[in-house]
Amino acid sequence: MSGIVGQPVTLSCPYPLKHRNNRKFLCKGDHHDHCTDVMTSGSRFTLQDDVSSSSFLVIVTKLEEGDAGTYWCGSDSTWSPEKYTKIELSVEWCCVQTHNISASVGYPLTFSCPHSRRHQDSRKFLCKGAQRSSCTDMLSQRRFTLQDDESSTFFVVMVTKLEDSDDGTYWCGSDSKWIAGNYTKIELSLEWCCVNTIKMRGIVGNSLILPCLYPPQHWNNDKFLCKGEQRDNCSDVLLSESRFTLQVDKSSSFFLVNITKLEEGDAGTYWCGSDSKWSAGNYTKIELSVGPASLNLVLYIVPALLFLFSILFAVFITHKCKQKEAEARKDKKRKKFDALVMVGANKVSVKPEDSVYENSSHFDKAENIQEQLYENLEATTDAYSVYM
Repeated sequence: MSGIVGQPVTLSCPYPLKHRNNRKFLCKGDHHDHCTDVMTSGSRFTLQDDVSSSSFLVIVTKLEEGDAGTYWCGSDSTWSPEKYTKIELSVEWCCVQTHNISASVGYPLTFSCPHSRRHQDSRKFLCKGAQRSSCTDMLSQRRFTLQDDESSTFFVVMVTKLEDSDDGTYWCGSDSKWIAGNYTKIELSLEWCCVNTIKMRGIVGNSLILPCLYPPQHWNNDKFLCKGEQRDNCSDVLLSESRFTLQVDKSSSFFLVNITKLEEGDAGTYWCGSDSKWSAGNYTKIELSVGPASLNLVLYIVPALLFLFSILFAVFITHKCKQKEAEARKDKKRKKFDALVMVGANKVSVKPEDSVYENSSHFDKAENIQEQLYENLEATTDAYSVYM
């Protein structure tokens, strides 16, 4: 019989009908004459007797690696023939484990391979191939190195600078006999790069060009563009829409899709690429929004209005500046005039004892001087302004 570590197993032991009242036993050892009783109290081994079938069952809960070996079970300690059964129990460390790993081309990768403690000293291996029986040893390549930690139950494989050809199925383990549980299956998928997402905007009636990147090794692949919320159920628009045309430049690492006369229904999510397997990095996600034709007017009118507003604002600021300059010049004239008036008044002397009405001729003289000074000031200011 065989079992798996951590899982239960049931052992069946028949016995003669006449021994149905005898004590049933199960012991472990290479020979029945010096085997060890495993039916001790509190153990993981429990016995269930079914008298009607002339057999008893021994249930082992949560198998351990040490449970593997030879067992003897029966109903008579005299070990007479047909009174006992010999059981060879093999315990597999575990079933085959499968790990899915994804990585990027050009970057390093490290992954671990578990193994049984019984295989601590066994040769560790890593091979590549769809079938384990015909896989190729990879540890002979310099980019693949193995590090074994004897204190643990796994070893580590390091790959430096992943290449496109590293994509595929790997098998790693500690026993070339390929016993279940002694190896691990690894599915390695390589991403050319991360998925590229682009957000674009178009206007109804206008044309639009969608750029789509692809890896250089896909230049001979069929290019595609499909539309849908999910990449796994999108519709090919290059076949269904005549307004969509594809242009490929083999000298570059991208192709273009030209959309003529955009429609509102063209808005949505697009997927374009060069590999129908949808490997990450082999396609581009495009979020396209389409605005109404009136948006054209907005795009042209708004900048024009802003330009006109800026001109009006500049004229307004210039006018205000000129007003301030004019007021400053008038204020300067007024101050000069007041200063000249003071000078002229000092030249006209009026005696205190003279009456205002009796000496009106003095005021007439002062007024004449004031008018003359004002005229001279005006002429001087005008000449100064012309000079400036």
